[in-house]
Amino acid sequence: MRGGVGRVVARSALARFTRDERATLEPLGGGLINETWLFTAASERGVLQHLNPLFPPRINADIDTVTSHLATCGHPTPRVLPTLEGELWCDLGEGGVWRALSYVDGVTLSRPDHPGTVFEAGALLGRFHGCLAGLDHEFSFVREGVHDTDHHLDRLDHLRATEAVV
Repeated sequence: MRGGVGRVVARSALARFTRDERATLEPLGGGLINETWLFTAASERGVLQHLNPLFPPRINADIDTVTSHLATCGHPTPRVLPTLEGELWCDLGEGGVWRALSYVDGVTLSRPDHPGTVFEAGALLGRFHGCLAGLDHEFSFVREGVHDTDHHLDRLDHLRATEAVV
C-alpha cells in the first residue's frame, strides 16, 4: 500500500503478536489495499498487515470464521494469528489496526503464465466455494454491492453497448 505507516510502526504491531525481539520484518508483495509485511520469528513465518481504514477491525472475526471452516475441509488457507493477549487484531491508535496471519508457502502471479494455470485457478476456486457452501455464518461486515453479480453483469452489458456505439 502506498503511503504506508512504515517499519517503526510495523515493529510496534509485531511486538503485539510475538515476544521474539529478533523477529525479522520485510515488506511483502505489491498489494493495493493493506500494507503487508513478512515476519520471521523463532519458530514461525507469518504475514503482518496494516488494515486499510476501509475495513473495520471486526472483519477479522469474519476472516477467522471463514478460514477455520476452510481448514476443516482440508483447504490450504492462512489462519488469523492471535495477539499475545488472544485478540484477533491490535489497534495502535494513530498507528492503525493490524492483524497477523499464518504464512502459506506458494507463488503469487499478477497474471496467468499458462492456460493450465487458469484451469487450476478455476478448480481451486470451485473447491473453495464447495467448501464454503456448508458455512452458516452471519457476517459482521458486508460491503454492499461488491458481490452483486447481476449489477456487475448489467454494468458490463451497458459498457459493451456504449462502446459499440462509439
